[in-house]
This record gives sequence, C-alpha cells and structure tokens, in this order.
Amino acid sequence: ALWESCTGNLLSANDDYWGSSSNYQSLLTATVNVGQTYYIQVDGWSNQNSGDIRLDIEYTPLTGATSYGSATTNADWEARDINGWTNYVNSVDGTVLLTVNKNGNNLGWLGINSSFTCENKSNTGVSDLGIAGCNAPYSSNIHWWIMNRTWNLNPQTQPSSNVQVRSYYTTTEFNLITNANPDIIQHTDLTHYKTGSEEDLTVAGNECHQMVDPNDYIEYVGQNNDYTYGTFENDHYAQYSISSFSGGGGGGGAQAGGALPIVLLGISVKEVGYANRLDWSTASEVNNDYQSIQKSYDGQTGWIEVGRVAGTNQESGISNYTLLDKQPFGLTYYRLRSVDYDHREEYSGIIQLKRKDASIISRVYPNPTSEILNLEVESLQAESMSYEVYDMAGKLLISKKVQNQKGMNNYQINVRHLPLGVYQLLVKRNDVAEIMRITRT
Repeated sequence: ALWESCTGNLLSANDDYWGSSSNYQSLLTATVNVGQTYYIQVDGWSNQNSGDIRLDIEYTPLTGATSYGSATTNADWEARDINGWTNYVNSVDGTVLLTVNKNGNNLGWLGINSSFTCENKSNTGVSDLGIAGCNAPYSSNIHWWIMNRTWNLNPQTQPSSNVQVRSYYTTTEFNLITNANPDIIQHTDLTHYKTGSEEDLTVAGNECHQMVDPNDYIEYVGQNNDYTYGTFENDHYAQYSISSFSGGGGGGGAQAGGALPIVLLGISVKEVGYANRLDWSTASEVNNDYQSIQKSYDGQTGWIEVGRVAGTNQESGISNYTLLDKQPFGLTYYRLRSVDYDHREEYSGIIQLKRKDASIISRVYPNPTSEILNLEVESLQAESMSYEVYDMAGKLLISKKVQNQKGMNNYQINVRHLPLGVYQLLVKRNDVAEIMRITRT
C-alpha cells in the first residue's frame, strides 16, 4: 500500500494472491509529486518456514533534461523505470541527468557508494572546436560546433560489457546548433561524442578540449546510425552504446566545412623587411566572391582582416595570390577566409610566423601564480611599452603603459583579484607585440 504522509490518504493498494506460489510478483502503480513524502506498507504472510520479500521501486520522471544554461547539476538518487532503464535524477526539480541500461552490469549505487557520482553541465551558447574555431586536438573539420552541455558518470565499478546511455538536450540547444550550421536540419544530423578524459570546457586549460586525448575521443554519427534519437517530455535524447565510463563524459554537436569553397593548394608566410608576406594558390574556384587573410595574436580569438582579394572563379588552372601584412605581431597566426556569392564562408587551417625581431618578453614567472606575476623585459634603449591581460573570451582585464629603461626591466602584475583560470598576457613595444598564456591558481 502507498500512503501520503501529510494527509494520511491511501493512494493505492493491492491485496494479492493467497495460494502457494514461488517468485510471485505484484505490481502497484501510483502517481506521486516531486517534494512530497510517501510511506510504503508491505505486509506478508507465509505458511512456509521461511521466505523473503523484495521491494523494487520503479519511477518514471515527469520532467526532461536539466534546463539550458543551468551550469552544474548533480544527481542525488537513481530510479529504475518499468522498462529496466536506470534514471539518474536531481530530486529538487525531478530532471534526468543521464539514463543507463546497465545490461546486467553492477555499476554500484548512487547514494550508497560514496565514489559513485553523476553530473550534468549546461552553459549558454555553443563552441566551435574545429580548426577554424579553437582547434580541438582530435578535430579535422573546419568547424565542429558543440552544445555547451556535457555529462559525467563515475560508477563504483566499470561495466564488463557494453551498456546503453541516453544523454539529453533541449530544443534551445538544438536551435543554437542549427543557427551555427545551417546544414543541420534534423536531430539525426547531429554527431554525439564521448571522451575518456576531461570533457568539461569550463575547466581551466581545457577551453578547446586541449586536455582530451584524441585516442579517447569517440563519435556517434546519426547518419551512420551510430545512435538512436528519441524524445522525452519536451526534450530530446541520443541513445548509444559505450564500453566504459572511464571518468569522461559526452555531449553533442555538428561538424561542417569538410572542404573549402575553393580548392586550396597551399598557403605560406615569410618575413619581408618589416612586413610578413602571405602567398597562397588555388586549383579551382566556383561561385567565389573573395578571399581574405585574417590574423590573430593567439590563433583562437580576436581575428582581424589583413586584406582581401577578389576570386578569379577559374574552374580549372592555378591562381596565385599575395598579400602583405605591414603591421605583424611578434608571433602572428594567419588563416584564409573564403566567401561565396551566396555568403557561405569557410576557413583554411592556421599557420604562424614568429619574427626574428619579435622577442620582447625575457621571462614571466611564476606561472602559474596565485598573486603576483613578474614580467621581465630587456631593452636596448629607453622606450615605451604596454602590457595587457585578457580572459579567454577576449575581454580586457588589466592594462598599463610603462617606460622601459635600457637593460633589464621588471614589472609586477597583481592578478590575485582574477578568478582562477587561464588568461592571455599581451606585451606591445613599438610595432611589435608578443602574447603568452598565463594561469591564475
């Protein structure tokens, strides 16, 4: 029998078989509310010398995925539904973080085994981990747009055979992916993934999945029928098979840009006096409006256009192009952007050039640091200089102009007020700039 604790009302009861039977099963069904306490009453009688009664509570959650942009949500209990799937649930709002069909494996129990955890993270926006974005180590696509949602389950015991998982996402997240990549029309156009190492993009030093070993990265492509798409309440899920949880997690996204609108033969850069010269060649161009060279301090953010040239639109034959960057940085990253008449655009891989006259920074220490960062710069003469600190989104946090003296100059940069994480230190002297990644711990 099932009783409501506050009112004492009997919600459901079942008076079962009175004959002699072994392994007799009875099913009692009732609708319960989140946040309400209930009591389950089990009475039994047996004409045998001994016997036991096992009570299984099977639960069907009433809500779907954790909400978009909800940051970190932890499961605090698990419940098996009537189809044998185990839902890892946040009891505060009844949302499902992950669903697993254990396939007979004993993974342990959430809430009983202290090392068993399950979490889900959803941060706003989408991220481009392709080579035209921030260049994840395992990505060979021009663009690899992913939802900023990941799951992570750490079982007490790893499975000895494959298990099925269902990872959830919202309509809002799907729409963000389709806006980033118009080629995505339906949910089965998505590619879901699992990593065997750090999956969370918010972890310092992993903004582009730098901490993910390419050998531990697994893709589930909808067009290859690697996963099954389904809906739950107003949300969506992908169901796929994994062999272990291995401390990693997964998410979903869409790849695009396997080839440029042009056939690019090569691109190179070299020093020419105080400038950098970019040379590139194409083998064919169709419907190409123009091509432009872009540059960046770090190869990830702050891309600006150096110049552009009109496309020749030769379907056959080689076309050669040259552009001068008359204001290069000390270390400059370049990429080619190609734009068609229908406004579709693609990017080349990234190349870089560190000029011989580029060395500004002599030493930065300690790095990582929790309070003070020492910047050492050697100058051949008295001259003006500036240094700036940016976050990984390109926001300026610290800026100061200084006057160097001839010889070694030391500047102390106070970073104790910055949140823990990775930042960019940009040092500018005359027409040369140098950038270095620093870490606040």
